[in-house]
Amino acid sequence: MDEALDAAIGMFWTKGYKATSMADLMEATGLHKGSIYKAFDDKHDLFVKSLTRYLQEGYRQTHAALSNADTPLDGLRAWLHIFALMCCDQPVQRGCLAMNTAVELGPHDPEIRRCYNATTPAPPDC
Repeated sequence: MDEALDAAIGMFWTKGYKATSMADLMEATGLHKGSIYKAFDDKHDLFVKSLTRYLQEGYRQTHAALSNADTPLDGLRAWLHIFALMCCDQPVQRGCLAMNTAVELGPHDPEIRRCYNATTPAPPDC
């Protein structure tokens, strides 16, 4: 399941939610359409689970960087380094999946907005 989510993350991250087709997801994951629909309710469910995985991994890395730093400045440097690796140091320049999603879907998708609830210490299971 994690491999399929990671592959879907890559596709959604590169093309965005709306521009990603089921054919794209089938090619990226190596799964047949029926297998995707058996594991996930629909494209939106796959996207929300992919985004949740991405946000949770980012939170985990951020928490580790800040918690393990000797000083607050070292923590910020470590966090910026992680951010640069996750969002900028990629074969395809595609920005940050979280920010891209907030712009593309945030204004009209309540489930996606819930993923960004700032009152929780970690991203919820959207």
